[in-house]
Amino acid sequence: MQIVFSAEKVVRILLWIVAFLTIANTLGQISHHFLGHSRLFGLVYLFNLNREWSIPSFYASFAILFCSLLLTLIAWVHHRRGEVDFKYWYGLAVIFLLLAIDEYTDIHNRIFEPVRSHLKVIGLISYAWLLVYVPLLLAMLLIYRRFLARLPKSTAKLFILAGVVYLVGAIGINFIGDQYTYHERDALSYSVIYTFEELCEMLGIIMFIYALLKYMEGYIGQLALVFLDREK
Repeated sequence: MQIVFSAEKVVRILLWIVAFLTIANTLGQISHHFLGHSRLFGLVYLFNLNREWSIPSFYASFAILFCSLLLTLIAWVHHRRGEVDFKYWYGLAVIFLLLAIDEYTDIHNRIFEPVRSHLKVIGLISYAWLLVYVPLLLAMLLIYRRFLARLPKSTAKLFILAGVVYLVGAIGINFIGDQYTYHERDALSYSVIYTFEELCEMLGIIMFIYALLKYMEGYIGQLALVFLDREK
């Protein structure tokens, strides 16, 4: 018996999960802002897209970790075949592993807080994310530019599209949300902003998973889980 993970099937499942989480978060915010029920037995927090240790946080971490596993598998196959680009694939696998850990634990905000505090003093708090993450992003693009050029065009386009969608949320919409002071972060408008931010990030990751699975289908074969029958 085997279960085949086609790109289309996996993406369909992930999209349903994201739709459910987004709707659950939205209903929770409606309950909080319009009905005066901010807890609902903990369900509002449990499905909040902007909270640590929540179901959406767990899903997002799992999705990014799945990217890391796919990247590791691709890197391993390239390595076994003696192809030079395996180092780039392993590098991406490590990056996504760190992103998965950070997504669930929110380490970057703890590390970043001293930077935010300093920038707040000098009036640049709104640009905190840009000043740190944009240089890192540009450095990564510089390192991986030739790797992208060697990928099949369809894969490279999907990688770029996934990256753009993810970064629109992670940097673009996050930048808008960063305009809010801490006492305004309970406002309905902020809930709308972080919902779109997290939605863009989740959709970007789904696009990247689709790109990886399609690349594997053309280069390695379809990903499948095989169950072997035991001899009686």
